[in-house]
Amino acid sequence: MTVGVLPRVLARNWRLKLAAVGMAVFLWALVRVEGPTPQSISVPVRVQLLDSDFMLVDGPAPAFVNVRFAGPVREIIRLALDRRTAVMVPITDVTDTDMVVVLQPGWLAVEGYPGVQVEDIVPSTIRLHLEQIETATIALRLNTTGELPSRLALTRAMSLQPGVVRVRGAASRVAAVDTLDILPVNLSNVSDQGVLEATVDTAGLGLQVVPIEVTVMVPVEQSADRRVVGIPVRAGDGVGAGGIVIAPPSVDLTLTGARTRVDGVNVSRLRVFVPSYALLGMRPSEERRVPIHVEGVPNFVTVKMDVDSVMVRRQADR
Repeated sequence: MTVGVLPRVLARNWRLKLAAVGMAVFLWALVRVEGPTPQSISVPVRVQLLDSDFMLVDGPAPAFVNVRFAGPVREIIRLALDRRTAVMVPITDVTDTDMVVVLQPGWLAVEGYPGVQVEDIVPSTIRLHLEQIETATIALRLNTTGELPSRLALTRAMSLQPGVVRVRGAASRVAAVDTLDILPVNLSNVSDQGVLEATVDTAGLGLQVVPIEVTVMVPVEQSADRRVVGIPVRAGDGVGAGGIVIAPPSVDLTLTGARTRVDGVNVSRLRVFVPSYALLGMRPSEERRVPIHVEGVPNFVTVKMDVDSVMVRRQADR
């Protein structure tokens, strides 16, 4: 390594390296000390909530406390390096949703470390915020992307099984939820069986949800077309048909959808008409191109007309 490279290596992550050196010196100094000596160590605080009707939603505050130990230095070092070392706070009976708890030396286990004792804990209290646990039934909401394969069509509305889930958690969070979405399912993945698996979206919810996996029922059949010709075009409601001439007088259209749906369409109920608003203000002998609409098409069947507009002429007054 050249002389120019050495300073750059030392400068990289210099704070971390300096802290490591400092800790090494500190531990070396502790080991050099003879006999039992008081030492302060930062220790995490963990809460053991034994009341099943409540849950911890905030805290403990602070999350770490300084504990002064007395005893052999080597044993204190062993305890400090043990990841299990913590002040374990047992809450057996919730007296209030906001609690101040006085920390007890006996809540920090020093068994297995001969001669080590807890002399003091600073600060001596922690704060906890708890809420009562509630359970509710919440409706699920379908969430899809993409389109069905062109060879398939819906026979009826998609659904979820189950359509509801049970949520459990802090009362305030449960009260804030009225519906839950599923993560989007891609309709292009639907097969002839019409079944997709989905997961309830629980991101940021903070609640237990059961079940988390649901089934999306996509009732499909082979798609089919049906040609219908010669449907008369009529004037809309409120328009005197005798004074309006429509050209062409009839149109052809194509129905598309699931085969049973398309075959079941009652053609006599199809109605093609000129909306009345399109004829407002027409003067005698005036001609106008206007849109046409169709009614009587059942759900899950689409219609495509050969033309989307017609010419209308109001007859001259006699």
